[in-house]
Amino acid sequence: MPNLGQPTMALGATGAPVRRLQHALRRTPNLGLTVDGIFGGQVEAAVKNFQQGAGLAVSGTVDVVTCNALPDGNPMPILEQRSSGEVVRALQNLLTNKRRGSMGDHAARHRRRLWDPHEGIG
Repeated sequence: MPNLGQPTMALGATGAPVRRLQHALRRTPNLGLTVDGIFGGQVEAAVKNFQQGAGLAVSGTVDVVTCNALPDGNPMPILEQRSSGEVVRALQNLLTNKRRGSMGDHAARHRRRLWDPHEGIG
């Protein structure tokens, strides 16, 4: 997630940059994180968890190094049966540790299971 000239973000920050950060953290995946534009304790804990997992200095503050290590904070793409491309390869890699390039029945089953509230993260 490029920093785009934004200042370091820390506890108490608010606004659009924090919303982008929250969206990016939800892709780490931290799906329980609320996107409200407020850098509170939940965001600080998520940042620390991400930093630790990424092998970065654990500070809870989003500096340029942490920002560059985060996934993109743009809206998630919508995928459906027969979708293809880089985003599908990334999803497949995450779900199956394979790189195939088109969303067939196997990846679709994993996606449904991932988002089914009775079976996965939902």
